[in-house]
Amino acid sequence: MKCINRMVEDEDEQTLIDVQIDDFKKQTKYFSCPLATRSINLKTPTDWWEPYGDEYPELQKFSIHVLSLTSSSTGREHNCSSFEMVS
Repeated sequence: MKCINRMVEDEDEQTLIDVQIDDFKKQTKYFSCPLATRSINLKTPTDWWEPYGDEYPELQKFSIHVLSLTSSSTGREHNCSSFEMVS
């Protein structure tokens, strides 16, 4: 929830994403489609989202944003080395 609050400014969109995440977790509504449930473990996440994501545009946009973030420790290492000089 903290991630949604930080990355999405609009409160209405935050609420939609929260509800859509629940639909995904509980496999309800569009996520309960037999084909969706059968193919979720057989496709890459990108290939699976392509036919189903259109029904959940807010969750799809948020997911793409999160998965597009670069994970790296370089920034942290840079900060640590800068602080080492301060004694």
